[in-house]
Amino acid sequence: MPPLLPESMSEKERTAVMREVGAKAEEEFQRDYFKLGEWFERFDALFLLSYCALYFVSHPEGTDPEAEGTLDFYEHYLELLQAFALTRKRSPSAEHLGDEANGLHELMERLGLAMSFRGFAKMDENSAERRRQSSVLSSMRIQTQAVRNWGYADHMKSVTGDLAATVRDEFIDGYGVDPVRLLDTLLSMAQTADDRLNDHLNRAREFYRQGNYTEVASAYIEAFPDTADFDPEELFDFCGRKLKNFKNLLLMHTDLRLSEIYTFDIDDIATTYGETANKKALKTIFDELSMEFGTLHDRNVEHFILDNPVLTKPFIKVDQQTYYSAVIGLMPHCSLRILEQLIQSLSSLEEKYRYRKGRYLEDELENLFRESFPNGKVYRGSTWDNEEGINGENDLTVIVDCVAIVVEAKSGMATPPASRGAPDRFSRTVRELIDNPAEQAHNFIALLKSQRGPVAFLDGNGGINRIDTTGVRYFIPLTVTLENLGSVSNLRDLVEAGISRRQLHELSSVISLTDLMVIFEILDLQSQRIHYLARRREFDAHVRYHGDELDILAFYLDHGLNIGEIEYSANQNFMLSPLSKQLDPYFVAKSSGLSIEKPSLALTPTWRAMLTRMDMALREHWLDASLILLNVPFQDQRKVERGLQRLSRKVKRGKAKMRHNWTTVVTAPHQRQFYAAFYPYIGLLRDERNAIIEDILDQKEARESRGAICIGLDLNHPEVPYAILAARPSPNLFDELL
Repeated sequence: MPPLLPESMSEKERTAVMREVGAKAEEEFQRDYFKLGEWFERFDALFLLSYCALYFVSHPEGTDPEAEGTLDFYEHYLELLQAFALTRKRSPSAEHLGDEANGLHELMERLGLAMSFRGFAKMDENSAERRRQSSVLSSMRIQTQAVRNWGYADHMKSVTGDLAATVRDEFIDGYGVDPVRLLDTLLSMAQTADDRLNDHLNRAREFYRQGNYTEVASAYIEAFPDTADFDPEELFDFCGRKLKNFKNLLLMHTDLRLSEIYTFDIDDIATTYGETANKKALKTIFDELSMEFGTLHDRNVEHFILDNPVLTKPFIKVDQQTYYSAVIGLMPHCSLRILEQLIQSLSSLEEKYRYRKGRYLEDELENLFRESFPNGKVYRGSTWDNEEGINGENDLTVIVDCVAIVVEAKSGMATPPASRGAPDRFSRTVRELIDNPAEQAHNFIALLKSQRGPVAFLDGNGGINRIDTTGVRYFIPLTVTLENLGSVSNLRDLVEAGISRRQLHELSSVISLTDLMVIFEILDLQSQRIHYLARRREFDAHVRYHGDELDILAFYLDHGLNIGEIEYSANQNFMLSPLSKQLDPYFVAKSSGLSIEKPSLALTPTWRAMLTRMDMALREHWLDASLILLNVPFQDQRKVERGLQRLSRKVKRGKAKMRHNWTTVVTAPHQRQFYAAFYPYIGLLRDERNAIIEDILDQKEARESRGAICIGLDLNHPEVPYAILAARPSPNLFDELL
């Protein structure tokens, strides 16, 4: 990403510019924000919200305005409007927005920009650390303000449903409602609203596409049979006998019933819940999840931006039996908050839930790592202490060949003040979710390194974990959270801003459970998953970037994060958001029961075949060799593949200049230099072949690299990707921080 301001500007000059931008944004915010409520004095709240939900937020299936760069009305704008609607009594107006709809749309666009930039007005001109801190806190506020969905729909539904199941019996005792079925009901209601919206649009299209006014009127009455009688001729005269005006007038009339799409009565809810539905109990729950008009009349409306009560109480109680929600499409995102809010109201259940939530995360991680590393050894719950008196418990250690992944699980969530970017609370959250688990992981790694060989640990359940680190040369610390911290888990920013109390090499990558599920599903091979975790940690240490975990994954798929010298450039800044949109079609299609090609790491056919065979054969040095191959950029893979094909043809025809020939690739930059040689041969005895391979690995470039491999290809057996694999293991395959 090119610098936004000239590099010739001093840091103080840059800050002055940013403060000026922030001051202008603050002025625009103060001018427009507090007038939002006035729209609900002039127009009926349910009509206005429904109009925005349909015309500004919804979009045709198979399209993604954000990915296309056309999104200009975000979901959190609609949340804000619903909160403002609840600051006053409902207006009885039946007036249509008409041409003023564009004015509301433009107002929300301006406010969106103002809300994003107004924080710059308070940037510190004198302290670089405080400026960085302001930037990180601003990122957290924007994350809270605008980012929705902490995972893909299936993942969110699965995790939330599983957590609800952990307290099912107590929840039923407290509320008379099954929490799993309640969450299913909320999600089904969102789908019902979607179905109603599509039905409404289809009926509107049917009359709108007719060719003359009598056919339009007839189709309109057929589509909406409860419409009051009207004289088509008279109405057509009123529209100046212009067909387009006539159609638009009828379309505006259909808009007045849009609130029906997002409205549910208690009978609808009970039917969706299914058999054994207790209407009285459901009504109690939905009363808890609702607010009435005027409920928020004494609230500070500025707090809606970062702490919108609509996200935990998404319904408007219209009357004693009826509930409305313009934001019902956000149910997958809100469902976990809703569940936990209801649990908190049962004081006797809250502590049990917190414990079970932690156990659930550990269970899911153990299952995920066992499935993702079928040839690995997985150890859970090792308790330990060392000679210095430091003790603790490691949640999960996974050993795959020469690599040990040391995992700490944190099921805690960022508190509302921390999510709003309150400095003290945010720092405390960083310590709890980032610093402390990293310290725990590094202490356990230090213990494993100090006691090479088999070591026995109690597992906390009366059993023993016998962890053998004899062949382990690389340790990867990893923190997995239940909450998605988004772009705020950029470790370099946290350290430079002084928010984290650790140094970069003392920290662990922080990845949410749902993101880790995506990573391990997209990356097919064990070696790819390990390479991603290792490179992800190096990338955090070397690169400034803007984006979340799945943006990094999408970036990785292009080239394995093998980006050359720029990785070590002091002034680089990568805008990775929203690269993750490349992943959306696959997961959205999968959720809908459709099958499309899964995104995958860019590899040539030769590279993919070799890596797949290594992952299956598990011969000596297979992981070293795989990781070195994965450090070769795609464009270099293609060069090697073409050169190897030419060389192999010459060897088979006896046209090669030398008796023994090979082609090599040395990766750049020098900080990450690896050496790979490819040796095609025909009819050699083992001793002669092995002697040549030893000579290849003794070449100067191989000795000076951080890792070297030689892959022998027997041209008499082209059906196998390679015949022999040799490596010169290096303790520096990864950066020292690993």
